[in-house]
Amino acid sequence: YLLQPKGNGSKSKSDDLGSLRLKLTYIEDTVLPSAFYTPLCNLLLKSPDVKPISASAAHILGDICRERYEAVLPTVRLLLHHNRFVPFISAVAALELENTQEANTIFRGNSLATRCIDDMMKIVGKNYLAVTLKPVIDEICESNKTCEIDPVKLKEGDNVVVNKVNT
Repeated sequence: YLLQPKGNGSKSKSDDLGSLRLKLTYIEDTVLPSAFYTPLCNLLLKSPDVKPISASAAHILGDICRERYEAVLPTVRLLLHHNRFVPFISAVAALELENTQEANTIFRGNSLATRCIDDMMKIVGKNYLAVTLKPVIDEICESNKTCEIDPVKLKEGDNVVVNKVNT
């Protein structure tokens, strides 16, 4: 971003370009070799079998970490990868249904069940959309055909009937 001379009505020197403030945050993360995480992974993968589900490692971790990228998203990825997500989310959803006082508030809050389902849909849905829609969108972009059908937005020489066929 190029700074421009101050425009406060008075002539300013060409080298007086004002100031630019920059705020940086440094976070240091230590990532150990994957073998160090095996006991934790095994504990999380046993979560769907723990009764009550609220005593499972994944449920406790989800309750402790409110920021979902800290724990919920990695846990969902792990459970999906090992085909343990469905039993886990079924147990968590059953617990939420059991603890719900008002039927109108089921799954409306920022509960563990809603956060897990949301993350699962993003993980699975992103891949699905990329596989199914990307080729169609790429074809549309490469064709350079006009698809505008709003008469107000039509460019000179465009035809609504032809553009409808292009869509």
